[in-house]
Amino acid sequence: MGQKNVKTIIDEELSMIKVNEQMKKNIRGAVFVKKQYNVLKTVAACCAALLLGSTTVAAGYYFVNNISVNDEVLPKLDEMHVVNAKKVQIPKDENGMIEHDFKEYDVLQSQLGIDLLDSESAENNPYIQGHLMTDNKDFAMITMENYITGDTSEFQYLPKEKRYQYEHGEKYYSPVSLEINIVLSEEQLKNGWDSDYLGMYESMESFESEQGYQVNVIQDTVSKEMGNANTVSEKVAIFVSDGVRYILKGHVSLDTMKEIINTME
Repeated sequence: MGQKNVKTIIDEELSMIKVNEQMKKNIRGAVFVKKQYNVLKTVAACCAALLLGSTTVAAGYYFVNNISVNDEVLPKLDEMHVVNAKKVQIPKDENGMIEHDFKEYDVLQSQLGIDLLDSESAENNPYIQGHLMTDNKDFAMITMENYITGDTSEFQYLPKEKRYQYEHGEKYYSPVSLEINIVLSEEQLKNGWDSDYLGMYESMESFESEQGYQVNVIQDTVSKEMGNANTVSEKVAIFVSDGVRYILKGHVSLDTMKEIINTME
């Protein structure tokens, strides 16, 4: 998709929501950045802009591993640093990117030549949908949908949508996903990993895990805005270990999210 087409789509989306002009400028500006190493910001901002659908917009921001939600700066996380990973032996696409789907997390770690955190709660899980995106030079981003399924059940794969549908449980209103952000070069580290987190979110809690990770947790405010007290809000827990940033997301209680984090070793 060309830049002109992306701008047209974003302008159309912005015309249908009620935000002030400065916010619209911020969204457009976040998508079309000039620095080579802010490509990750472009991806995140573009996707977020296309998903806006409510009449109000709340903005949060990642600045490397410093987090601000609605202008509230959260406690500082541990520092990210450059990770020495093997180059992925897969051809790049026309944009210089490598995209690779996987099912086995341990196999991917072996391919990258690095050890990453994992949870015993994710063992023997046939529903993980893993994806790696990297330029083999500056960054690598790993995502795993359905990383921890908990007591969700009745998983059924939808081929056209390339995802699973499921029945929520009593403890897990949704599976928990995992995103891993890895800096591969000093230049990327210098330029930062800036992503505009656009959506209806609020800060929830900051704490130190049993392993000593500094963790920030935010939650969505969709159910609160809609007055639905029976819906479990999505929790987003962000922390850094050995220079790598981990982001867990799922519709679970704060206590359950803490339990998951304490199993990440």
